[in-house]
Formats: sequence, C-alpha cells, structure tokens
Amino acid sequence: MKFLITLFTLWIVLGFIYGNLFSSIFLLSMIVATITYIGDLFILPKLSSQTAVITDFILYWAVLWLASIIIISEMNSIGIATLISAIALSLIEIYFHRYMLNDVIRQKKMGEIAYFPTHRFQTETSEEITPSNNNDDDSNKE
Repeated sequence: MKFLITLFTLWIVLGFIYGNLFSSIFLLSMIVATITYIGDLFILPKLSSQTAVITDFILYWAVLWLASIIIISEMNSIGIATLISAIALSLIEIYFHRYMLNDVIRQKKMGEIAYFPTHRFQTETSEEITPSNNNDDDSNKE
C-alpha cells in the first residue's frame, strides 16, 4: 500500500510536473517506500504520530534527494522536486500512520498473545458420556 501511494505521488510530481521516465520513478518509489516503511515499523510505535510525520518528512527528503541524484541525475530541479515530493508524501503519511497503528502494528502485537495464556484447559462432561447406573425404576416393579 505504501509503495502504491509513493509511486502515485512521485509519478504526479516527478513524472507530470518534471517529465521524468516512469521506469526511474518506479525504481525510486521502490527504494523510498521500502526504507520509509521499515522506518515506520520502528519509529511509529515509539513516537507520536506528529513526531513520526516530521521524521518521515526528513527521511523522505533525504532518501529522495540521494536516490534522485543517482537514478535521475538531473541536478537542475532535483532539490525543488524532492522537496515538493517529500511535503506531499508527508501529508499523506498522516492518514497512513492511522492505518499502520490500527491495523498493522496492533495485529502484530495481537499475534504475540497466546490464545490460552493461563494454560488452564477445562473439559466438560455430561450424563450422556458417563451414564449413571440407576435402576430405581426396575426395583419398584417387583
């Protein structure tokens, strides 16, 4: 999901506005989405969402700038393009962090909980399983 968000945003900013190739944007999106997703897994549970957005902005800008120099190699407009992309992706991160906290991180923690944490198992029996030998009806007939 994060990759698709990053790809779409970078495709609009770097593709439509700055005219870069889709293959370069695709590779750049893979690198940026992977690094920032790993960052979200470690940063988001420990910090507030606002601090994580600021950290994500810095991480987006730094990774986009470095990777753009290597992949796109246009020095004229990379600074402005990466800044606009980092701002757009950071604004989207506000909603993505809600999703991460509610669905991904909470489910990860729930997976660590055992289904029977006290290890007390209880069985249930009934008369049908262990019938009583009560012949009171037969003794009254004699």
